[in-house]
Amino acid sequence: MQGLQSLGIDLASLLIYAVNFGLLVVITYFLFYKKIVGAMDERRDNITSRLEQAEKIKLEFQKKLSEMEASKKAKEVELTAELDKMKSFIAGKKKELVADMEKERAVMLEKTSKEIEERKDQLVSEVEKELLNVVQKIVLEVVENRVPQEAIKSSVNDAWKNYSMK
Repeated sequence: MQGLQSLGIDLASLLIYAVNFGLLVVITYFLFYKKIVGAMDERRDNITSRLEQAEKIKLEFQKKLSEMEASKKAKEVELTAELDKMKSFIAGKKKELVADMEKERAVMLEKTSKEIEERKDQLVSEVEKELLNVVQKIVLEVVENRVPQEAIKSSVNDAWKNYSMK
């Protein structure tokens, strides 16, 4: 004991400190322990319930995500089928339109050919008439001014004989 007193530690003071600390612990226990433990229990329960809610939300999200993915795949299949239908419809319409265009083309070519042939015949006829008029004028000019009357009479008689016998 002497050693403790030489260090400045009094046993009575030490005992008073221990009793004081014990009283402080007992008072704190009765005043605050239940409140602190209750708050901690409440916080633990709150955290637990929020974790459970988060887990439920996570499960619901995963369920909805899988439903959405399944719906997406179904829509993709549906849209692919619709696209294939549209492509076949367009191909059919294209064939119909090409066939109609070919018919129209053939009709237009035939009509154009007829018009060209008619115009050609008309032009040939006009050219023949013009040529005949020019030849007649030339022949009349030659006959009237340069050919003797006896040659005309003999030519007409020869032509008459040639064409009348046929």
